[in-house]
Amino acid sequence: MQWDMDREIGALLLKGIQSRAYPFGLATCPGCTLPLSHRLLETGTSSPVTHYGISGIEDIDECLVRTHNCGEGFVCENTVGSFHCNPKLKCVSGFTQDSHGNCIDINECSSLSEPCTSGSTCINTVGSYTCQPKTIMCNQGYNSSPDGTKCVDTDECQMGIHHCGVSQICQNLPGSYRCECQTGYHYDTFRKVCI
Repeated sequence: MQWDMDREIGALLLKGIQSRAYPFGLATCPGCTLPLSHRLLETGTSSPVTHYGISGIEDIDECLVRTHNCGEGFVCENTVGSFHCNPKLKCVSGFTQDSHGNCIDINECSSLSEPCTSGSTCINTVGSYTCQPKTIMCNQGYNSSPDGTKCVDTDECQMGIHHCGVSQICQNLPGSYRCECQTGYHYDTFRKVCI
């Protein structure tokens, strides 16, 4: 039977089950195993410690006996039944502490769910990130959509980038345009004008 809560250990003591103290290992009793962070005190072997109002259970201070695994850049803080490793130094925004206490860059591109819009690519920088518009290559007569996800037709007529003559009418086509003469005129291919 395995216990991970102090109250269960205390309930066991109330039933009169006792054990010798094993400060750095598992304390055993008939049909039970205690976690490494506690030890039972046999009645009369040392002064009883009261825990949750029950005498005979003592928390092992892993920080004091140096059985913790906090790295060099951390300070051990004992808690009931365990311990916490608190960083000695605080890292600036965009950085986090590794297991050795060093401040390392956070890769926001992989740690945030959607750091940029669908038309942008996330680029991690030291302590931050940037969103760069996606660039897609489009065929002549097409350009990238505002969100950068697809190619759309360029309306040369509306944008005024056509080569139609003054007397001609520009008509947009998918990926291109056509110059037409106004009603009643026809195109002279030699002079390249409507007559």
